[in-house]
Amino acid sequence: MSGIGKSQKKYLIIKGINEGLYPESVYKFRTIEKANEILQSLEFYFSSAVNFNDPFDCALDEEKKYSLSDFNTWINSFQNGLNDTQKQNLTKMHTQNGQVFHNLVKKIKSKAVNNRGVLALSKTNENILLWSHYAENHTGVAIKLNIAKDPEFFVTPKNIIYTKQYNPLNYLRDSKKSIQDTLSIKSIDWEYEEEIRVYKSTVGVHKIDPVAITDVFFGIKTQKNDIAKIKNTCSKNGLNHVKFYQAEKKYGEFALHFNPI
Repeated sequence: MSGIGKSQKKYLIIKGINEGLYPESVYKFRTIEKANEILQSLEFYFSSAVNFNDPFDCALDEEKKYSLSDFNTWINSFQNGLNDTQKQNLTKMHTQNGQVFHNLVKKIKSKAVNNRGVLALSKTNENILLWSHYAENHTGVAIKLNIAKDPEFFVTPKNIIYTKQYNPLNYLRDSKKSIQDTLSIKSIDWEYEEEIRVYKSTVGVHKIDPVAITDVFFGIKTQKNDIAKIKNTCSKNGLNHVKFYQAEKKYGEFALHFNPI
C-alpha cells in the first residue's frame, strides 16, 4: 500500500475485508496488567522488530553477492541522485570490497525495517498456545478489535506468510519487495499464530477509536478479581459497549469454549 494516500489506504482496507483479504476482527493477547493499561489509555504500542522473540523474524538473508546490474539499478534509484564522488566511492566499494559493501546494504535495509512500528495481532482467539505464550498461561486476556470500525488505526495491515524455506532477497534489485518480504515472511513453525500485523512509519504508541474495541475474552485461569478490574476499567473509560467472555475447556477436546459473563 506504499505510495498511496491514507484515505485510499482506508478504502482498500474496507475493500480487503469485504473481499476476504483481511478479517473483520483481530485479537491482541495480553497479561491483565498490560490489558488494563491499553483499556485505560486506548493506545497500543507499535514495537521495533529488534525487540521480537524470533531472531529470524524481520531478518531474512540477502543474496551473498550483488551483480553489477543490481548495483546500477540501486544507484539509479536514488530520488535525489548521488554526486560523482559518492557514486565513485560506492562503485569502488562494490567492485573491490564486496563484503564491506554487502554489510553496508544490510545496515541500510535493517534501518528501514527496524524503524517501523509493528503491532502483532492474531486472526484467532481459540489457539491454546497463544493463550499460554502471550496471555500469561491463560490468566490474561484477548482483546477483540474490529478493523472496519477504525480502519485508520489499521493502516497498514499485512498478513504473515509462513514457509519452511525462502529464497534470499535482493535489496538492490528491488528494495520494495525485499523490505515487504522481510516484514511478512516467517517460519512455518509460527503458523499457529495466524498473525496479521499493522505497520506504522515510526515506533511508539497509537490511539485507537474505542468503538473498535468490541470484546474482551478472559483465559481459563483468569482470577475473579482481575476480571472485575478489567470490567471496572472499561465502565469508567467509555467502553460500556464491550462484551465479556471467559474461556473453559471443551469436553473431550484440546479446545476452548467461551461463555459470556
